[in-house]
Amino acid sequence: SAGVLAASAYYFFFHGRASGDVVLKLDAPEEIERGVPIPLKLSLENNSDGLLGEARLTLLVPRDVVILEQGADGQILKESLGEVEVGSVEKKTFRLAAISLPNEKADETAKITARLSYSLGKSSGFEVEESREVRPLSPAIAVELERDDNQVLGGSAFWFNIAYSNVSDADLEDLRMEVQYPDAFSYISADLPPDSLNNFWKLGALRAGSKAKLSIQGKLSGADNAEFPFTVRVYGSFLGKNYLIGETEVGTALAPSPLGLQVLVNGREDYVARPAEELTYTIRYTNLSGVALSDLTILGSFLGEMYDFSTLDSSLTLDSR
Repeated sequence: SAGVLAASAYYFFFHGRASGDVVLKLDAPEEIERGVPIPLKLSLENNSDGLLGEARLTLLVPRDVVILEQGADGQILKESLGEVEVGSVEKKTFRLAAISLPNEKADETAKITARLSYSLGKSSGFEVEESREVRPLSPAIAVELERDDNQVLGGSAFWFNIAYSNVSDADLEDLRMEVQYPDAFSYISADLPPDSLNNFWKLGALRAGSKAKLSIQGKLSGADNAEFPFTVRVYGSFLGKNYLIGETEVGTALAPSPLGLQVLVNGREDYVARPAEELTYTIRYTNLSGVALSDLTILGSFLGEMYDFSTLDSSLTLDSR
């Protein structure tokens, strides 16, 4: 009928013109390294023969990309453009950065979407959308663990270095580092005092292609040859908030002890003593290092309240304090 034809013509006239004569264009690098801010260039062209009213721009990014602009709410930025004149071209540049998500596998591509809603004449609800896909690469910071000591012995203090390198072509302005220690590690000190607790540092800027290191001292307790993981997280600070750039797990192992020890009670390792029974303790120690050991000291403690120290007979020195 005539009414249906008129309605169809109206829809095609306005909505077809909205998608063809109002144009959004996005320009961004095809590949982006995680932690490196990049520019997203947006162009809006009003090639229609009407004024665009109540124009509102919405920018959408996935979870592993952040919009580095004031007013952004997570992965969404909304901005009012007001009226867009006939024949005008408006250009804007936004800063974005790809980040890492803890314990999640990153997607191969990230889709960035710009959406413009507007009114045309007395009609509202018009919309045009443009998308661009980028490919996030590996983090801009590479992390390695270096040790000053050739061997790490259980219970002995040792230094290790967390070497971090800016492998990107851009200077990074405000880096932070967090180190998650294994339970068997006891922190002693660091060459740079921590900014929070004993495992968080504000590292500052790092130029493109340069390398720095953080040295930490501590002790590890555990079985010989046991492997202990240290998780290192590097953050970029943007607009007062820390975003994870990359997470690396580095490990170190305990070297075999150079001294073998065996403690026997009445000739056995599993002897069960009874009250008033005489106990003979034997400490056997063996040099396993392959080289001579000097100034060797062995400390032993009697733990318990049933010992009668007045009966002690030993060739060693007793400290009864």
